Amino acid sequence: MEIASEPQHCYDGHALQRRDGGHARYDGHMCPQELQLRNEGLVRRHHAASAEKQKAAAAAALHVLTNAVLLENITECMLGVPKFVLDFVRSMEPRYKPTYSRWFRQWRGVLPFMAIQENDMRVLKALYILQQEPLYRSNPKLQFHRVVVTAVKYGRLEVLQWLHEQTAHDKQLVWDAWLMRDAILNRHVNVMEWLRRNCGPDAMLNCGVQNIDWRERSSALGVVKWLHDHRYPFTPREMDQAAKYGHLDVVQFLHDHRREGCTANAMDGAAAHGHLGIVQFLHHNRTEGCTTCAMNDAAQSGHLDVVTFLHTHRTEGCTERAIDSAAMNNHGAVIKFLGLNRDEGCSPVMLLKVAKNGNVETVRALCEYSKRGCLVEAKRVATAWRHTAVVALLDGYISDR
Repeated sequence: MEIASEPQHCYDGHALQRRDGGHARYDGHMCPQELQLRNEGLVRRHHAASAEKQKAAAAAALHVLTNAVLLENITECMLGVPKFVLDFVRSMEPRYKPTYSRWFRQWRGVLPFMAIQENDMRVLKALYILQQEPLYRSNPKLQFHRVVVTAVKYGRLEVLQWLHEQTAHDKQLVWDAWLMRDAILNRHVNVMEWLRRNCGPDAMLNCGVQNIDWRERSSALGVVKWLHDHRYPFTPREMDQAAKYGHLDVVQFLHDHRREGCTANAMDGAAAHGHLGIVQFLHHNRTEGCTTCAMNDAAQSGHLDVVTFLHTHRTEGCTERAIDSAAMNNHGAVIKFLGLNRDEGCSPVMLLKVAKNGNVETVRALCEYSKRGCLVEAKRVATAWRHTAVVALLDGYISDR
């Protein structure tokens, strides 16, 4: 049935008309059904537009997250730890934890320490920025604790120069006293010179040649020359220690440029440690000589070449302790040389001691070249300690006598 086109009336006096769609319409206004349809269309179009925008945003974010360079640049600007710092820590911890396992977790300033030791300025500067942020200020691993001492210890001159620049506005960076002492101890001549030029007198307190670690095998000549050039005082102990620990170049320098000289401890120490070249230099160039300790200690350590030189060129000789100590350390060749060339011999109880130890060759050397000690008593000791080979050897010497 066709819908009449006549106007109808509503309660508020507005005329109602029918449209082709069958919905009634107020004069000049949409009816409720048409208004609802229109709103639903707007909502659908809005949702579609929002979905497109979300897709575009997701695509852009995905591009950032999959672009390593761009992501790294963005994250470095955020309040967080830069990726290269995390990479550094992850790579260094396996190397440092085994060595410092007891206190690694509570180690104050461990991260700056690692950066300085590895000489990584980029990481060190990043850590310095991080430890100033409120989020990380209380983290003990980030604290710049004793960083100046660490830089001196490892000879990081560039780090020292940078830390010195920061000191102007950062009073937490402490320049400890005795920095020169640490530089001398670790043989960093370039750091020594920088400290002299840039630090006050506190850095030079109680330092000098006494801070040289002569046991270190690397050459100390550069440090000695620097201290000599800057008028630091020396004593005879320096040549004594240099000779003892094998620093021939230092011994020669001190002999040529200083007047303090040395003592008999120089040749004694050099002989004990087997430094034949130094023994020869001291013998030919100095007059302090040595004591019987030189040959005794050389024999104890088995330095046959030194024993031979001292016997041939020196008059101090040795004591019974030479063969005794050689026997206790099983140096048969030294026992033979001393037995054939010297008259001191060994102590009467030495044969008993080596029989107890059970070293057949040492027992044989004493029996052949010393001629001291009771063979019967030595056999009894060897029997008690069940050294059958020694017992058989002593039986042979007893029967020969």
